[in-house]
Amino acid sequence: LLVYLSSGRTPIVLDVTPNFRILAFTAAVSVLTGLIFGLAPAWRGTKISLSPALRNARELLTRGARPGRTLVVAQLTLSLLLLAGASLFVRSLWALSAGNATINRQTVLTLRVEPRGSDQRGIPGTAERLDQTYKELLRRTNEIRGVEMASLANSAPTAPTSSAAVPIRTAAGTIVRVPALMVYPNYFRTIGIPIVAGRDFGLFTDLSTAI
Repeated sequence: LLVYLSSGRTPIVLDVTPNFRILAFTAAVSVLTGLIFGLAPAWRGTKISLSPALRNARELLTRGARPGRTLVVAQLTLSLLLLAGASLFVRSLWALSAGNATINRQTVLTLRVEPRGSDQRGIPGTAERLDQTYKELLRRTNEIRGVEMASLANSAPTAPTSSAAVPIRTAAGTIVRVPALMVYPNYFRTIGIPIVAGRDFGLFTDLSTAI
């Protein structure tokens, strides 16, 4: 669950509303289970003769209780496993809800935009053209009624990593490429994350000059 949600790409719809078919199936299985496990001991009891049973009551009870004890142990073990799994699942949902408390999921809408040619960044002039496209998209989005603020990023807010990389010059003079999350202005304000110190990001005509 954590891995799928952290990818930020495939939406997961968790519908926990009661379903009539599921409730009917659960009720039918419960009744059938009660009948089967109730009729089995009754049918077994019809084969016991009372006279020998009363004479050998202790031996009969000891021998007959062994399968029942094994069944009870197995049932308790399975119930504990199911209970532990359900508890961990609920705990994961609670942690996800509390961990992203700063992002208001009721007002923040995440969309994936792929303009034509966005997969051809190696061609000269593509980055500038896409930048103009994104700026125009932000301008038109902010003009939509009901939109308070909009921004862009190359990765979803819940994604742990980014596929983009930027060149960084080290103290030794070598150039290394490090992963980076590229965002447009007002990114943090849009998703509702306050800036503790410093300022928001601005637009740069050339990424190398910003570094």
